[in-house]
Amino acid sequence: MDTLKLKIMDAFNSWMSKIESSADGSTVIDIAYEFERIFSRNIITIAFGEDISDEKFEIHVPTERNKYETLEAKVVSMREALHVTNELIINTTGTRFTDPRNFFFKQTEKLYPVKQIHHEVDKNAATVRQNILNYVRDRKSGKRESKVKDKVDLLSLFFERPDVFTEEFIVDELVDFFVAASVTTQAAT
Repeated sequence: MDTLKLKIMDAFNSWMSKIESSADGSTVIDIAYEFERIFSRNIITIAFGEDISDEKFEIHVPTERNKYETLEAKVVSMREALHVTNELIINTTGTRFTDPRNFFFKQTEKLYPVKQIHHEVDKNAATVRQNILNYVRDRKSGKRESKVKDKVDLLSLFFERPDVFTEEFIVDELVDFFVAASVTTQAAT
């Protein structure tokens, strides 16, 4: 709860700063967007131990909102990369089933790319996973550390049981946690 309070206060302070610096003492706040940002930052902090939402790297994003045929390279934040990649996976997976190899995905545990967009989505997922893995390794080596009180973030808890939680498993769990929490937050807003 402390993390959520801090993220809410950060947002309030940002809004107040915009109000105070505006000529007419007001600002427009898109509350749905702001709630998504607050909750995403909270989720990332709880999962990773610090807010890495604004760390940037390049992925491929749709050239038009809610259209998934054409992608372009763009540098985005971790928060955006997680959202965009999840959205792309959800919206392009169905078209993979036009390839008969994918009829057996339960047995092969693999969905083969059918179109160029699938290759790009797979590259995005690999890029996001690699950035998360790099963070996990930085935390493990001591280059970075948890900012959560008493180190009760998920990553710190995973590190307590290295015999159970491999790096790949940790990355899977962090992504799953973020996606599940984000979908729940989106449904609530």
